[in-house]
Amino acid sequence: MSTASAGLEQELASILQTNFISTCCVVAVSSMLLYDYILTFSSEVELFWHRPTKALSGTVIFMLNRVVALGLLILGNVDTDLTQYTYGSCKYVGLADVSIELLAYALWAAVSAIRVHALTKRNWLLSIFTLALALVPMAMDMVRCSVIPPAVDTRV
Repeated sequence: MSTASAGLEQELASILQTNFISTCCVVAVSSMLLYDYILTFSSEVELFWHRPTKALSGTVIFMLNRVVALGLLILGNVDTDLTQYTYGSCKYVGLADVSIELLAYALWAAVSAIRVHALTKRNWLLSIFTLALALVPMAMDMVRCSVIPPAVDTRV
């Protein structure tokens, strides 16, 4: 009996260590992103708020990228102890998470296509092909989210 208990303790210790390492990585990435935002805030205000470019799309893409990164940062740090959540709050956190991730995929696809368009001297065929390939992860996540059955509320 003690052998099974020792194996269970080792498995639990391994899970806790993996969880701790994962949490440390999320905190490290969050800290680096916030540090970068703090360092570049004055330049951002000068370049994007006081002197917006004639090409408004560049400013919009930059701002969307900031919002998406902050959204992913916040949702990455949301407490994952599911015992605290009600069905409704868990549903809204999940919807916010999926929405931010899909927006991130769409934004990254657009930026990739624009870069290819600029680097290939306005080759529309390669730009559209790049956009289509970059939207595949977004489509796969949409399919994954539509296939997963919703949680059943067991409260009476």
